[in-house]
Amino acid sequence: MPLAIALEKIAPLSDECKTALRAITQFKNYQEGRTLVIPGQINDKLYYIEKGLVRIFSDSDSDSDSDSDSGSDSDSDSDKTITAWFGREGGFVCSVQSFFNQKPSFESIQLLEDSQLWVISYADWERMLAEFPELNLHFRKIYQHYLTVYDARIYLLRQKKAHKKYELFLKLYPKLANRVHIKYIAQYLNICSETLSRIRKELKNKR
Repeated sequence: MPLAIALEKIAPLSDECKTALRAITQFKNYQEGRTLVIPGQINDKLYYIEKGLVRIFSDSDSDSDSDSDSGSDSDSDSDKTITAWFGREGGFVCSVQSFFNQKPSFESIQLLEDSQLWVISYADWERMLAEFPELNLHFRKIYQHYLTVYDARIYLLRQKKAHKKYELFLKLYPKLANRVHIKYIAQYLNICSETLSRIRKELKNKR
């Protein structure tokens, strides 16, 4: 699905705008494990995920949750890496503060599956916004989506019980539980993998 068609799902576009978008967007096939952005790099591209899955993560100096229900695991990555959110089909992905401010990123973007992406550079995106003011609505909607995702995770992390965190994850990402490696979900929830594995077994036994 070309980027122009994806944006039209947000709001209509003029024919001139769609033609211009098609001329500057690129279609890319990337293999699982590919890193799109690394810390210190300025994220100068916005990606639309036609097919595939990505995670956005950063390193952390803090330990994972010490709640009795969340557990601890010094051998896991949950106390070293924070997975901030996931991007899947039909979504846009970038390092938000880096792309929109053109500042060095503090996080990484990595593909969790072989992926098909539509790519537009920051320079082209800014030029399109200036040339076609109608795109400002799409820009606002995309930014609102990022704010919503961020707010949802902040609310999730305020929960004291690991069970509650996982329940909220399932509501926020209903189709990802079986697509994402358990350690990445544990990082997202800020709990250890063993605790998450136990929770999943308990939920499975209740069915």
